Amino acid sequence: MARAGYPWRVVGENLASGVSSADEVVASWLGNPHHCANLMGAEYTHMGIDFAVNLDAPGGVYWTQLFGASGS
Repeated sequence: MARAGYPWRVVGENLASGVSSADEVVASWLGNPHHCANLMGAEYTHMGIDFAVNLDAPGGVYWTQLFGASGS
């Protein structure tokens, strides 16, 4: 986030692999106490999400969700 120029004060992330749809990955994150805490965290004011597909890799589909609040 810092390399992208985001002036962060607090950050968090959720990661997943092997899940093929957005609905499934969100349901998985909601079912995990640590991931759910990030999703519901009142300290975060921004969120970004992305995924990458590599069918030759064990996970196949990789998800990243970043949370943040800027320091400025």
